[in-house]
Amino acid sequence: MILWQCEINKLREIEKVRASERDVAERGYLQKEVAAMLGMNRVSFNHIINGNPSWPTLEKIVEILHAEPWELFYTREELIDLAYRETKKLTT
Repeated sequence: MILWQCEINKLREIEKVRASERDVAERGYLQKEVAAMLGMNRVSFNHIINGNPSWPTLEKIVEILHAEPWELFYTREELIDLAYRETKKLTT
């Protein structure tokens, strides 16, 4: 939760959500299934995740995928690298 609050401004700058076919499949869903849960078709869902989705839509995707919010934007490795770089900035 803290990461979600701390990273909100950085996340607003990111234009592409990491909810590709592979990312969704890793959670056991197809994009069309997630789209249906959001009340839209797969094409609309694809436009959203490749564009700039609203925060309410992101929250719904997180809930459907049973994911942490950061997982829509970063891989675990990217997050660790980001945390390392941010910590290094604070200590220099």
